[in-house]
Amino acid sequence: MTIMLNVFVGGSLGPAIVKWRFKGIWAYIFGPIIGTVTGGFVYKLLTPTEKSFSEIVKRSG
Repeated sequence: MTIMLNVFVGGSLGPAIVKWRFKGIWAYIFGPIIGTVTGGFVYKLLTPTEKSFSEIVKRSG
């Protein structure tokens, strides 16, 4: 939460909105979203399960 407030208020995003200069603003909007989704996949990949790795990657059929 503190990082988000720092980006919006005191970071680069606040002055960009005030000056109406939005070049590069996509990084502030999509960066946290992409990082969260990637972190979720990595967490799910690395957490131990009751199944062995060969059972997880085994194709059905």
